[in-house]
Amino acid sequence: MKHLRQQVSVTGLGTSKFATALESLSSINRLFSKQIRPDVLEDWTPDFYQEFPAVNISNRYFTDGSLGKGRQSIQFSPSVDPHHLLSSAGPNLTHTLDNVVNFYKKVERENNTAR
Repeated sequence: MKHLRQQVSVTGLGTSKFATALESLSSINRLFSKQIRPDVLEDWTPDFYQEFPAVNISNRYFTDGSLGKGRQSIQFSPSVDPHHLLSSAGPNLTHTLDNVVNFYKKVERENNTAR
């Protein structure tokens, strides 16, 4: 269970704006590669959703072993762990603030503003 994670894939379905965003991500990776040892930084390339370039983003549910020691354990959101299966994973797995992913939804109002 220690490697269990949640993931989201984002694709622009071939749009030029998404292609520009991917170029920017590649530029950021090249910039980091000049400052960070090659054995520490992984080379970044986009993934694919069907035939379209995509960015996959993931986050682990748990901080493992010694990395979790001294960090405050927090409860899982009921929407993430409704049956408390993750909560009972064991003492060597800690769910911390670093493991939390928040979800937001854009709500359009009648006056064309969003929140």
